[in-house]
Amino acid sequence: MTVMNKNILICFLLLTTTGLTAQIKDTVRYLPSAEDFINPERGFINVPENDSGSLTAAVLEDFRAHKRSMVWLQYNICELTDSISNDLDLLRQHGMKAILCFAYTTDISEKDEQPEIALFHMDQLAPILKEHCDVIALVHYSSNNLTQKENMRQVLLKFLDILPASRFIQVSSPSAKQHVFDRTTPLTLEEAFSGKHVARVGYHNNCFLASPNDSYIAIECQYIPVGGETCRPGNGAPAECQKMLEELERMHCSYLNSFDNGCIDQISQRLGYRLELQEGIYQKTINPGGAFNFTIKMVNKGFASPFNPRLVELVLVKKDGGAAYKVMLPEDPRFWFPGENIAFSYNVRIPSGMPAGQYNLYLHLPDPESRLYGNPLYSIRLANSNVHYTKEGYNELDYSVEVTSRTEDKYRSFLKFEKID
Repeated sequence: MTVMNKNILICFLLLTTTGLTAQIKDTVRYLPSAEDFINPERGFINVPENDSGSLTAAVLEDFRAHKRSMVWLQYNICELTDSISNDLDLLRQHGMKAILCFAYTTDISEKDEQPEIALFHMDQLAPILKEHCDVIALVHYSSNNLTQKENMRQVLLKFLDILPASRFIQVSSPSAKQHVFDRTTPLTLEEAFSGKHVARVGYHNNCFLASPNDSYIAIECQYIPVGGETCRPGNGAPAECQKMLEELERMHCSYLNSFDNGCIDQISQRLGYRLELQEGIYQKTINPGGAFNFTIKMVNKGFASPFNPRLVELVLVKKDGGAAYKVMLPEDPRFWFPGENIAFSYNVRIPSGMPAGQYNLYLHLPDPESRLYGNPLYSIRLANSNVHYTKEGYNELDYSVEVTSRTEDKYRSFLKFEKID
């Protein structure tokens, strides 16, 4: 067998599934990449000018050239215009998402609107949030005078109600969340990504790393999106690199504004998730109607896991062109936490009429939103040097599977490959 720049160990494993005979499996080792590349819903963010019409194709092209996948957009909530929808349409065209912030004023000395006025304006905002949910990464809740407990509760819960359940709201401190939900204990693993209101509130720190004792709840931050803006510590000196890395890791930080620092390259690579394949164990041949057995092992080298829903698909594409098949796996990347070993194994039935031949194997991590699904700018690229990222947004697993022309097997499974039209 020709190795071709990959370390393949051949071993024989006996499949005990009814109707399957002994099968040969190959083990493929994957190499980590040191490249800093763009991935959706993570990394450094840009804050464009707030003037109407300031978000242009040229601006977004420059952002993407600097490896940005998210943009901070702030609007005056009482001046809702077509510009919001136009901006979000433009983001979609350029493969980016927004962190949305709505306010009545950026001057903290000015009086804010009363809660009933804010609730009225939020009803007007609801159709925009629903229509453009696909390119909304997060919504940031911020108000300079709606700080009384009941007022804060009304507005925050209203935001959660009008925003699709798949999206998070961010507040500026854990204390704000504690006041609204009358709760001082962090989220549990069982509550994580459950869609409950309390599980959909994350944190945006307006002065990250400015204090040696940040107030965030590190346990909860594993299950919610955390990001912010950096400030110099109290002594005015730049934050020390090792401390920054430790704090960003402890707080599971997904995004930051850009800044100058000696370890910016390390931080850029690890903000949010960084998924790295380690090993794949793949069945070598499959009979029509039979099952393809595989195990994939990876690690998340980032500070956080993905915070919005994400699909996991295995794809087979015939080498000589034409037929392609996919299966959606019951995996949730939001639970692929940093530093933990990630492994999943499945038996997946192939169609009885699948043409014989060699098929290349791919892992696809697309955005589930219908307008973004299949767009490679919104799919996750794996951090491996020997895994090619294709124009379709597939991660090529450096392996081919043979579908034989033998007598059909009759394997039954709720997981099965379906032909891609």
